[in-house]
Amino acid sequence: MKLPLSSAENSSASLPIRVIVPSEDELAPGNLNEKALKDLAEQTGGKYYRESDLKDLANNLEAKTVNLNPPPRKEVLLWTKWYVLVTIVGLLTLEWLIRKFSNLS
Repeated sequence: MKLPLSSAENSSASLPIRVIVPSEDELAPGNLNEKALKDLAEQTGGKYYRESDLKDLANNLEAKTVNLNPPPRKEVLLWTKWYVLVTIVGLLTLEWLIRKFSNLS
């Protein structure tokens, strides 16, 4: 790596840089905290499966019925409140007036 020096012309400083990457670093197996995963599955009422045990997963699944009851919708008509209607009409009128007198029409 060479860096030009600003104090003198045609001079530069160099520094050798060596990067050593372990061989097959990308293919190395990642760390698996199996104990933490088993504890998490136990705490949440689930089950821990290793990759070799996935063949048993389909047999251990249980069908569950889930009832989703959304909260009741409450509709509020803004036009029934006079101040909301006056504010909206007033803002639209103000915008129209600004455009009209600024020749932005």
